[in-house]
Amino acid sequence: MSPHSTLKAIIVPGNGCDDIRDACFYESLAKDLQSTFPGGVTLRDFPDPYVAREGIWIPFILNELGCNEDTVIIGHSSGASAAMRLIEKNKVFGVVLISAALTDQGIENERLSGYYSRPWEWTAMKQNTQFILQFASEDDQLVSIVEQREVARELNGERSEYVEYLDQGHFITDEVPQVAQQIKQTIQKVISGL
Repeated sequence: MSPHSTLKAIIVPGNGCDDIRDACFYESLAKDLQSTFPGGVTLRDFPDPYVAREGIWIPFILNELGCNEDTVIIGHSSGASAAMRLIEKNKVFGVVLISAALTDQGIENERLSGYYSRPWEWTAMKQNTQFILQFASEDDQLVSIVEQREVARELNGERSEYVEYLDQGHFITDEVPQVAQQIKQTIQKVISGL
């Protein structure tokens, strides 16, 4: 059995997604990545979908979805914030951040999630994963590119990669083939380098 035969992915959506299969690019990305992850790609509705509270989402990812050291977390928007908080304390194989924010940006609902209530533990994040792949877009209408670039600066390291687009907005689209392709390439590179 290959040492990576149990490698799996969990897609963590942004808040407001009460039906993950009908939201943004999540279902098409899961299909695009299926062959990359022998352990499967988990695409499940999350509890508390509109506030995405850390105290509900992190235990759900760990306990209900079985996140472990063979897992790649793919987090979008609030899901990226959840992924960052999760890897402060838990080891995973890798993390993909799409439209990652540093602050609640003055939005009450985001403040209530709990992700932005304390400093980020950047060093721990980098130590708890074999790779970090971040996607951002200059024209993101919900998360400032300044914040996304700051996340990239803080997570910068030999196992970190930052991809910035000019015109992908908040990645609220039905398909993101360029993201899927980059994830596949990164996984292959990490596995072959181990």
